[in-house]
Amino acid sequence: MRIPRRPSPARVVDVRQHHLAGLRIERVTSVPAWASHLSLAQWRSLLHAVDRDLGSRGLLARFQGDHFTAAFPDGRLAQLGLFNLAGRCRGADVEQHHALARAHFDAALGAIVAPSSDLLGEVAYATVAPRLLAHLYRTDAIGEARDRVITRPLCAGLVTALAVDLGNAIASLPADLPARWGRSEDELFRVALANVERQRVSRETFPSHELPGVVVSGGDHAVTSQVHFLNNHLGRRYPAGAIVGLPARSMLFAIPLRNGADAAAMERLTRAVTTALDLLDGVASDPAFADQRFSPDLYWWCDGALRLLPAARTPAGPAVMPPDELMAALLGPGGPDPASAIERASS
Repeated sequence: MRIPRRPSPARVVDVRQHHLAGLRIERVTSVPAWASHLSLAQWRSLLHAVDRDLGSRGLLARFQGDHFTAAFPDGRLAQLGLFNLAGRCRGADVEQHHALARAHFDAALGAIVAPSSDLLGEVAYATVAPRLLAHLYRTDAIGEARDRVITRPLCAGLVTALAVDLGNAIASLPADLPARWGRSEDELFRVALANVERQRVSRETFPSHELPGVVVSGGDHAVTSQVHFLNNHLGRRYPAGAIVGLPARSMLFAIPLRNGADAAAMERLTRAVTTALDLLDGVASDPAFADQRFSPDLYWWCDGALRLLPAARTPAGPAVMPPDELMAALLGPGGPDPASAIERASS
């Protein structure tokens, strides 16, 4: 199928006109000692990745040797180091630098230097409420900032965090704000999810082996949060659920599963997983998504719950390890034993 091209939202600046203040990357002729594991070409590539990511967020940064100072739209300044990011780029191809910078700054700008409690606490809740979002993060991107933000587990490796759309960036909501506003976290999550549900996104169906799949895309970094409303995008509830991919922040896809008490259930699942892996590979190899990549994994969505679905390519074909709950839903009431269905399919 054709993979939707990444949209270019109006609020994203033209990064070709953006440069790290105080630094012309093309004139860099040496690598700092603390980043000596990188070649000069890799170091320049990393700086370009930083430049591109900050530009896409509408932030201006001044390079100062081993760190840089980023200016937020409200005038706040944040001093951020490059040491950890340079370490993550050790052994990575230069093509991966944009994705690594994006993940790094999602955590740094979205959690560590989120809007201060004093700043947002002085703003009336009614003013902030329309900008609240339920934003998906990879657990490893939150890292040590978990105690300073408000999160709820979504599934293995993913959390949903309360965040604020600042216009040029999405920043996590400081953990002490609900109490300062006199609001419960449950209420804030309800408001944030309602805002996500109202977001304008594009839906495109594509043919699958049995049931049509859907790609949800848009210009917002929070499109992955639409996973909470998959039934809306699929048009109905499917008893066996759907295989889901979250390959980029600006898109997700879902392939519904047809249930039925027959011996071909595992074959239907394998075909859907094959299509899903093809889609993941397509996004991973598309330069248009270089700074938008989110998760390389597959998931199973059913009745409002998301679960990690271990799957991989092998010389013998796709290998998938479905949980018992998936097989039971796929086989339907009165179907054969899930374990025996898997055993027959692998024999």
